[in-house]
Amino acid sequence: MIRQLTILFGLALCAISSYAQTDSARVYTEQQPLVYEDSWNYWPFAFLNDQGELEGYNIGLVRMLMEELGVPYVIRLKPQMEVLEDLKAGKCDLTLGPASIFHEDYGLYGRSAVMLLTQSVATPKGRPVAIRTFRDLSDSTLQVTVSDSSICHHLMVDYGWASRAVVSSDMSAAIRQLNDKGEGQIVWNTLSLRWLMQHHHLENLELTPVNMPYGENRFMARDRRLLDRIDKAYARLCADDKLMALERQWLYPADKGYLQSLRAWLLAGGALLLLALALFFFVQQARKARRLAAGVRQSGSQLAEIAHDNKVRFWIYHVQRSAFTWYDGSGKAVGTYTMEDFARRYDKDDFARLKAMFDRLASQQPQTLGHKEEDMLELRAMDAESGDGKLHDFVIVLSVLSRDSSGRPTRIIGTKKDVTEERRLKQHNNEQALRFWSMFYNDLSGVFLTDKDGYIKNVNLKACELYGLEADEIVKRHVHVNKFFQTAFADLRDADGWQGTMAVDEHIIKYHMKTFCNDRQELLGLFVFCL
Repeated sequence: MIRQLTILFGLALCAISSYAQTDSARVYTEQQPLVYEDSWNYWPFAFLNDQGELEGYNIGLVRMLMEELGVPYVIRLKPQMEVLEDLKAGKCDLTLGPASIFHEDYGLYGRSAVMLLTQSVATPKGRPVAIRTFRDLSDSTLQVTVSDSSICHHLMVDYGWASRAVVSSDMSAAIRQLNDKGEGQIVWNTLSLRWLMQHHHLENLELTPVNMPYGENRFMARDRRLLDRIDKAYARLCADDKLMALERQWLYPADKGYLQSLRAWLLAGGALLLLALALFFFVQQARKARRLAAGVRQSGSQLAEIAHDNKVRFWIYHVQRSAFTWYDGSGKAVGTYTMEDFARRYDKDDFARLKAMFDRLASQQPQTLGHKEEDMLELRAMDAESGDGKLHDFVIVLSVLSRDSSGRPTRIIGTKKDVTEERRLKQHNNEQALRFWSMFYNDLSGVFLTDKDGYIKNVNLKACELYGLEADEIVKRHVHVNKFFQTAFADLRDADGWQGTMAVDEHIIKYHMKTFCNDRQELLGLFVFCL
């Protein structure tokens, strides 16, 4: 089963769960509208402008979606953690924001990634940029401003770098202070930083991309069927190109200098023609990509369900870079880790065994007789996904996913299945069986085991002693328990002191008898169980 999953995962790395075909059971009315909540300071996605009005890309998108679905709604803006708590408590029905494993307890995420969030660092112009990768945040000499509960903030806390983080709940004030003082750095999502710099006309700052796991804006709710309806409506808006104007308005505002330059170029006929051709090509490619993505979502839904039901996680090991890309249960990449970062998930000795498996597969040549294309390892480790702090049993299978032109492996896919519960149940069943057979063989009463039809399948030692039996012989002769009773106790039916009861059904037959047998004053008990 694990081998089949490994092959399927390798063929569907870009798979996204398909849209469910059921409608939400909840009916929203004017008296009980859908309640959408969002963060009040998540520029340019959701915020209050200077007049106290609701603005932002998320606000416009929700209004378009509700109009598409014909659902009455209200929109409220609050601090981010209050939004999550309202969702968990059922005070709001829907929100939209960065998807994070740290917020999974508050609700369910939709399957469509509304926006990819890359990370950048804002620094004063002319100053050296000390943060270019995620690992640079580990420098103990650096202090970096991050947004409260942002992806970067959670990751720094998770990696033990919280002391380097200056947490801010108002990034608008933080970035203006950075511009005025000319000291420090801010790491946040690129779109938000760029929008604030343009909105406040901050001329003394520049942005530098930071190589770290990207984030995704996704819808979040506690009703999976509502999310499925939202996902399908969002797909229709994308296919009809109804979101492009909204994206241009909020996500990619052009500055004045660029517009002046663009007007100058548009005056030239050749440049105008090239621009028109480029736009036509871009639109065609975007439509093609959306159609392909819809097909991939459809084909990958079963794979995601299998991964979730079987508690299977997987990653890709890039041999040349010695880096790991980790995927969640729906087939979405959630982060890229170095060998050192990946090793922290496992015990030192267990990771050494795992690393040896990677090296062994990576060194193989194709079509080499006797070499396996995959390998399996069983180990115990802390489960980073569950976060319960307990050791779990895992089965890990590694397989070569791709090779270069010379036949050397370039990527190795690994699947990790949690078999803790299966092992526990197996051990429990073994203990129960051992306890049963111990009672059977050591019982001081004669015990017979029969099949469901009443034929004797086994006899314990006491029964053999009391009735002068040979266990192998009576089983071999295929004796029915009723025939045995009629034969064994025919001479006792009229004996003084005899009393007995018999209850018969499809599960169990019990026969109890008290008698004095010959000259021995001995209490005999007979139990017969149907297996």
